[in-house]
Amino acid sequence: MVDSQRRLIQGFGVARSPAGGNLAVISPKHYGKRLDESRKMREELFAEVQHRIHAEAFFSSDGHDQYATLIKRHFPEISQALHPGKRGYVSGQEEPKRIGFDPLLSIDHTLAMLRANINRLVRRTWCTTRKPEASVHHLWIHLAPHHRMVQQTLARQGSAA
Repeated sequence: MVDSQRRLIQGFGVARSPAGGNLAVISPKHYGKRLDESRKMREELFAEVQHRIHAEAFFSSDGHDQYATLIKRHFPEISQALHPGKRGYVSGQEEPKRIGFDPLLSIDHTLAMLRANINRLVRRTWCTTRKPEASVHHLWIHLAPHHRMVQQTLARQGSAA
């Protein structure tokens, strides 16, 4: 969960989930069936950050079916907007989105930074995590320098204005 104004990470969760896409058929044959713990993790995340989110906040999220329900349950007074995802790149071309203003840019950029800076989050890699707790520890280690960098950037922008 990212504060889109300041790009500070408000909370995160790590959960096991089954493979998707092309690996959905292959993975269970090699590794067995993997339970989907992501729904429970999202519920815990919303409960955890509930006391840190201002009553006048505004939620923007992708079109995931569970977000609207969680926002209504944990933040009944807060407005929300769902922005169904659009294809980010033309396959192989790496051309940026042509949708104009992207309301989810701050979280997309923050997640891209996490994938670039934390090797176990890089897509298509041999580096994997067997225990979700290890990813949680790695994320906590990354969080402090990330927030420090964001705050320094905001301070420089404030002094330039």
